[in-house]
Amino acid sequence: MPTRHRQPASRAKLVVYGAVVVAALLASVLGGMSTAQAVAEDATLDDSFLLGRWFPGTQEATPEIAPNTPDVVARQRLSLRPGTDFNDGEVIPPPPDVDPEPDPDPGSYSGGWGGETAVTVHRYPYLESEVDSFNVKDGLEAAWNFGLRGLQTQLAQEIEAASGDKLYNVDVTLASADADSPLSLTVSPKWRSVSLFYLVGGHRMRAKVDADYVSDPTATMDFAIGLRLDLGTDTWPEEPLDLKSAEAVMMPDANGVSVDGNWTYKVGSVLRWLKNLGNVDSVEQTIADAFTGQTSDVESSVQSPVDLLNAKLTTLINGVGGSVSTITPRYDDETYRLVLRLNTQPMVYQSPVAVLAR
Repeated sequence: MPTRHRQPASRAKLVVYGAVVVAALLASVLGGMSTAQAVAEDATLDDSFLLGRWFPGTQEATPEIAPNTPDVVARQRLSLRPGTDFNDGEVIPPPPDVDPEPDPDPGSYSGGWGGETAVTVHRYPYLESEVDSFNVKDGLEAAWNFGLRGLQTQLAQEIEAASGDKLYNVDVTLASADADSPLSLTVSPKWRSVSLFYLVGGHRMRAKVDADYVSDPTATMDFAIGLRLDLGTDTWPEEPLDLKSAEAVMMPDANGVSVDGNWTYKVGSVLRWLKNLGNVDSVEQTIADAFTGQTSDVESSVQSPVDLLNAKLTTLINGVGGSVSTITPRYDDETYRLVLRLNTQPMVYQSPVAVLAR
């Protein structure tokens, strides 16, 4: 029998094939597989074979997939509708039909911060422009280093008084703040509040210890100080930033407290332990417990740099050219900055008749 060579499909026939495929696809989407089956029944044998390769559901009998068929080929025959299980625990979830709950305090933030701050003017209804920028961390560093000597004296006096005369000849050496001193920020636009926590480490205290059966040893404590400031913008127009509170928190560092280890001290420690039947803390532990978390009010020391900042803000407010109703602090998570937004009052139009009638 002579070999028959199949003639290539004509352009017109290719157009027909394409129309059949498109019609089956539309029918599958709009009318379900029953409509797609009706379209397939009107096609020729060759057309049905072609449709069967693209849409397995349009054939009465679908060839079984060989055991060694790649998984990606097998998955091409599955319907990707919500709720479909691929036998491996993967289920396509339906699209969400509810909107997520809105942020109750948009612009709030709590975490590490580099100190970058901007002042903007918000003009009703939506125009906002930046009028100044500065770095709060640089200001805290300068304020800390400027008041270092006075703070050392104040802290030594407070440590001696808090110890109940158990520590004397107290000497405190505070380290300078630098660019590596970490700063944290907590801001709430809803409550118009700003809290800062500035941590400076590397400080040392040395003092003589008055303890029973111990020959007045010298104790050394290495510690860090956290400066905590709470401010608010809810008192405007009295002042742009109101310093609610400021306190220094002592925290012994990893080196903790050490006491000179001469024999007199060691023997005295044993006697104290025997006298109290073991229910006694070491001098080191007593000092660490007494001063861990000890706070000092430093509002008077911090008020001066806050006043300087308020003077700067007041100058900016006077240059706005309109009445500032409120000051809203918020965090810009795109630029990682604290933004102090000056909200101006909307201008109310009044007719000339109303003005002349005054």
